[in-house]
Amino acid sequence: MPEPIPPKVRAAVLRDVKTGKLSRGQISRNHGISTFSVSKIAKDAGITNPFSRERTKNATEAIAVDNKALRVALARQLILDAERFRQRAWSKYKTYERGPDGPVQVEHDLPPAREQQALMTSLGIATQRHMELEKFDRDGSGENEKSMLGTLFDELREIRDARPAE
Repeated sequence: MPEPIPPKVRAAVLRDVKTGKLSRGQISRNHGISTFSVSKIAKDAGITNPFSRERTKNATEAIAVDNKALRVALARQLILDAERFRQRAWSKYKTYERGPDGPVQVEHDLPPAREQQALMTSLGIATQRHMELEKFDRDGSGENEKSMLGTLFDELREIRDARPAE
Protein backbone atom coordinates (compact mmCIF):
# COMPACT_ATOMS: atom_id res chain seq x y z
CA MET A 1 0.00 0.00 0.00
CA PRO A 2 1.40 3.45 -0.90
CA GLU A 3 2.44 5.81 1.86
CA PRO A 4 -0.13 8.44 2.84
CA ILE A 5 0.36 11.92 1.45
CA PRO A 6 2.01 14.12 4.10
CA PRO A 7 -0.20 16.86 5.63
CA LYS A 8 2.10 19.62 4.29
CA VAL A 9 1.69 18.30 0.71
CA ARG A 10 -2.08 17.94 1.21
CA ALA A 11 -2.26 21.56 2.41
CA ALA A 12 -0.18 22.80 -0.52
CA VAL A 13 -2.33 20.83 -2.99
CA LEU A 14 -5.48 22.23 -1.41
CA ARG A 15 -4.09 25.77 -1.66
CA ASP A 16 -3.36 25.24 -5.37
CA VAL A 17 -6.83 23.78 -5.99
CA LYS A 18 -8.50 26.73 -4.25
CA THR A 19 -6.61 29.29 -6.36
CA GLY A 20 -8.18 27.74 -9.46
CA LYS A 21 -5.21 28.80 -11.57
CA LEU A 22 -3.60 25.42 -12.17
CA SER A 23 -4.89 22.31 -13.86
CA ARG A 24 -5.20 19.02 -12.01
CA GLY A 25 -2.27 17.68 -14.03
CA GLN A 26 -0.05 20.63 -13.21
CA ILE A 27 -0.86 20.39 -9.50
CA SER A 28 -0.06 16.67 -9.53
CA ARG A 29 3.30 17.30 -11.26
CA ASN A 30 4.17 20.16 -8.89
CA HIS A 31 3.62 17.97 -5.81
CA GLY A 32 4.67 14.56 -7.15
CA ILE A 33 1.28 12.89 -6.65
CA SER A 34 -1.30 11.41 -9.01
CA THR A 35 -4.15 13.38 -10.55
CA PHE A 36 -6.52 11.02 -8.73
CA SER A 37 -4.93 12.07 -5.42
CA VAL A 38 -5.39 15.74 -6.30
CA SER A 39 -9.09 15.15 -6.99
CA LYS A 40 -9.49 13.09 -3.80
CA ILE A 41 -7.86 15.79 -1.66
CA ALA A 42 -10.23 18.39 -3.14
CA LYS A 43 -13.24 16.11 -2.63
CA ASP A 44 -12.25 15.32 0.96
CA ALA A 45 -12.06 19.08 1.61
CA GLY A 46 -15.63 19.46 0.33
CA ILE A 47 -14.71 21.17 -2.94
CA THR A 48 -17.07 19.94 -5.59
CA ASN A 49 -16.14 20.06 -9.25
CA PRO A 50 -12.85 21.96 -8.73
CA PHE A 51 -11.67 21.32 -12.26
CA SER A 52 -14.76 22.34 -14.16
CA ARG A 53 -14.31 22.64 -17.89
CA GLU A 54 -16.70 25.63 -18.01
CA ARG A 55 -13.88 28.17 -18.37
CA THR A 56 -12.30 26.09 -21.13
CA LYS A 57 -15.67 25.81 -22.85
CA ASN A 58 -16.23 29.57 -22.63
CA ALA A 59 -12.72 30.30 -23.92
CA THR A 60 -13.21 27.89 -26.81
CA GLU A 61 -16.51 29.55 -27.73
CA ALA A 62 -14.86 32.97 -27.59
CA ILE A 63 -12.09 31.77 -29.92
CA ALA A 64 -14.71 30.40 -32.32
CA VAL A 65 -16.42 33.80 -32.39
CA ASP A 66 -13.08 35.53 -32.98
CA ASN A 67 -12.28 33.09 -35.80
CA LYS A 68 -15.62 33.76 -37.44
CA ALA A 69 -14.93 37.51 -37.32
CA LEU A 70 -11.54 36.91 -38.95
CA ARG A 71 -13.16 34.76 -41.67
CA VAL A 72 -15.74 37.47 -42.36
CA ALA A 73 -12.96 40.06 -42.68
CA LEU A 74 -10.98 37.73 -44.95
CA ALA A 75 -14.04 37.07 -47.12
CA ARG A 76 -14.47 40.84 -47.51
CA GLN A 77 -10.82 41.27 -48.45
CA LEU A 78 -11.03 38.45 -51.00
CA ILE A 79 -14.02 39.96 -52.80
CA LEU A 80 -12.24 43.32 -52.86
CA ASP A 81 -9.15 41.59 -54.28
CA ALA A 82 -11.32 40.02 -56.98
CA GLU A 83 -12.65 43.46 -57.90
CA ARG A 84 -9.11 44.85 -58.10
CA PHE A 85 -8.05 41.95 -60.36
CA ARG A 86 -11.00 42.65 -62.64
CA GLN A 87 -10.23 46.35 -62.84
CA ARG A 88 -6.60 45.64 -63.59
CA ALA A 89 -7.51 43.13 -66.32
CA TRP A 90 -9.44 45.85 -68.18
CA SER A 91 -7.18 48.84 -67.48
CA LYS A 92 -4.55 50.51 -69.59
CA TYR A 93 -1.21 48.77 -69.46
CA LYS A 94 2.21 50.39 -69.61
CA THR A 95 5.37 48.76 -70.89
CA TYR A 96 8.83 49.95 -71.77
CA GLU A 97 10.22 49.35 -75.22
CA ARG A 98 13.55 50.15 -76.78
CA GLY A 99 13.67 53.51 -78.40
CA PRO A 100 16.44 55.24 -80.30
CA ASP A 101 17.52 57.13 -77.17
CA GLY A 102 16.81 54.38 -74.61
CA PRO A 103 13.67 52.96 -73.02
CA VAL A 104 10.36 54.50 -74.04
CA GLN A 105 7.13 54.06 -72.08
CA VAL A 106 4.27 52.72 -74.22
CA GLU A 107 0.63 52.60 -73.09
CA HIS A 108 -1.64 49.82 -74.38
CA ASP A 109 -5.44 49.69 -74.13
CA LEU A 110 -5.33 46.33 -72.33
CA PRO A 111 -2.75 44.10 -70.68
CA PRO A 112 -1.33 41.26 -72.78
CA ALA A 113 -3.53 38.16 -73.07
CA ARG A 114 -1.31 36.11 -70.70
CA GLU A 115 -1.54 38.77 -68.00
CA GLN A 116 -5.30 39.05 -68.51
CA GLN A 117 -5.58 35.27 -68.21
CA ALA A 118 -3.56 35.28 -64.97
CA LEU A 119 -5.68 38.13 -63.57
CA MET A 120 -8.93 36.36 -64.44
CA THR A 121 -7.65 33.13 -62.87
CA SER A 122 -6.76 35.05 -59.71
CA LEU A 123 -10.15 36.76 -59.79
CA GLY A 124 -11.87 33.36 -60.03
CA ILE A 125 -9.87 31.92 -57.14
CA ALA A 126 -10.50 34.95 -54.91
CA THR A 127 -14.22 34.84 -55.71
CA GLN A 128 -14.42 31.09 -55.10
CA ARG A 129 -12.65 31.36 -51.73
CA HIS A 130 -14.89 34.28 -50.77
CA MET A 131 -17.98 32.20 -51.54
CA GLU A 132 -16.61 29.21 -49.61
CA LEU A 133 -16.02 31.35 -46.53
CA GLU A 134 -19.49 32.88 -46.83
CA LYS A 135 -21.07 29.43 -47.12
CA PHE A 136 -19.00 28.09 -44.21
CA ASP A 137 -20.11 30.87 -41.91
CA ARG A 138 -23.73 31.02 -42.99
CA ASP A 139 -25.76 30.35 -39.86
CA GLY A 140 -27.26 26.88 -39.97
CA SER A 141 -25.37 26.01 -43.17
CA GLY A 142 -28.66 25.06 -44.75
CA GLU A 143 -29.55 22.64 -41.96
CA ASN A 144 -32.58 24.72 -40.94
CA GLU A 145 -33.95 24.62 -44.47
CA LYS A 146 -33.43 20.86 -44.70
CA SER A 147 -35.10 20.15 -41.37
CA MET A 148 -38.00 22.47 -42.20
CA LEU A 149 -38.62 20.65 -45.49
CA GLY A 150 -38.33 17.29 -43.74
CA THR A 151 -40.89 18.37 -41.14
CA LEU A 152 -43.25 19.63 -43.83
CA PHE A 153 -42.91 16.36 -45.74
CA ASP A 154 -43.64 14.33 -42.58
CA GLU A 155 -46.71 16.43 -41.79
CA LEU A 156 -48.06 16.06 -45.32
CA ARG A 157 -47.56 12.30 -45.10
CA GLU A 158 -49.50 12.21 -41.79
CA ILE A 159 -52.38 14.16 -43.33
CA ARG A 160 -52.45 11.83 -46.32
CA ASP A 161 -52.40 8.73 -44.12
CA ALA A 162 -55.17 10.11 -41.86
CA ARG A 163 -57.58 10.65 -44.77
CA PRO A 164 -60.12 7.88 -45.35
CA ALA A 165 -59.55 5.81 -48.48
CA GLU A 166 -61.82 6.80 -51.36
